[in-house]
Amino acid sequence: MTWHKLDTNQKTLIFLAVVGVAGLWLLWPASAPRPKRLPPPIRQAPLPPQRLPANRTVVSVLRNTAPAVALPPPVAGVPVDQLLGYYNGHEMVSSDRGNCGLNLELRRGEKPGEFSAFSHLVCRPSPGKITASKPGQALDIRAKTENPLFTTLTGAAEGGSIRLHAVKNYGMRDARIPCEMTTLTLTPGGTNILDVEWREAAEPTGLCQGAQMQMAKIAR
Repeated sequence: MTWHKLDTNQKTLIFLAVVGVAGLWLLWPASAPRPKRLPPPIRQAPLPPQRLPANRTVVSVLRNTAPAVALPPPVAGVPVDQLLGYYNGHEMVSSDRGNCGLNLELRRGEKPGEFSAFSHLVCRPSPGKITASKPGQALDIRAKTENPLFTTLTGAAEGGSIRLHAVKNYGMRDARIPCEMTTLTLTPGGTNILDVEWREAAEPTGLCQGAQMQMAKIAR
């Protein structure tokens, strides 16, 4: 069958078929896309395990730990830390010296088992003694006793007490009759209470003989 013998419909069908085949040929890719190949993974040699020095933390702690300090033994059953602090007491010492007030600060000393103390002592004659004195004697009576004394002491615990000896007395230069404190003994007498006894250097008038009193703790 030749082309000129075909009718119009047959020619149209053949033409459309040729156009369709040509379109598919143009649209069809020359070759199917190939998946891209990823480069092979680079194998790294495993890192050697890191080993910490044995007991590094323990060694560091031991190096930074201060040597243990032995606690001082209790005084008459009372821990030393409970005895440290500030104390105050008043006592009628004698008719000549009158009422004496003593302030005391007790601290740890520079050496293990040692104590330091700082005291302030002032005595005032009784009003009755001053009023009963002859005219002009009142000032003399007060001048003999009212000069305050500041004392620095140091010592250690012994036999259930803290026994201190004076290192320096201040205020004696201006005193009419200087009463030099030589020793101070502190004995626990109850909760926040100290039984105190101090001694003084002898002098010709017999005014300075020391005394005893009970002191109460007022602050740590």
